[in-house]
Amino acid sequence: MPRSYYIYGLPENAADLDPDGEFPRLPIGERTAVLRSLAQLNTSPDAPGSCTLYGPGIEISLPEGDGVLDFAVLRVSDEAISWPVMLRIAGEMGWCLWDPEENRNLFKLRRRDDDLC
Repeated sequence: MPRSYYIYGLPENAADLDPDGEFPRLPIGERTAVLRSLAQLNTSPDAPGSCTLYGPGIEISLPEGDGVLDFAVLRVSDEAISWPVMLRIAGEMGWCLWDPEENRNLFKLRRRDDDLC
């Protein structure tokens, strides 16, 4: 059975978060912006209007409707290639992946522009 993760937004000050601690689960963003950003990360629906997006080793299911998305569900379809894809999406989008099987949060902190050399 494929592994599933719930996707939530991270608070702005994510540097102080404990991966196993509790923190607010924020919306992931406005639907149009989420679709546009994920398309740049090689993850998109196979048909216009579809709520399921496909990327390398993953599928992301979005709730139906327009506006702000409170969460999404990510399913692993190919374990061998999914981890780098999941970490890149989480880092680029500022999202947390919650693993309900292990009850832990997975996220990658984004670097700020002033951290770059």
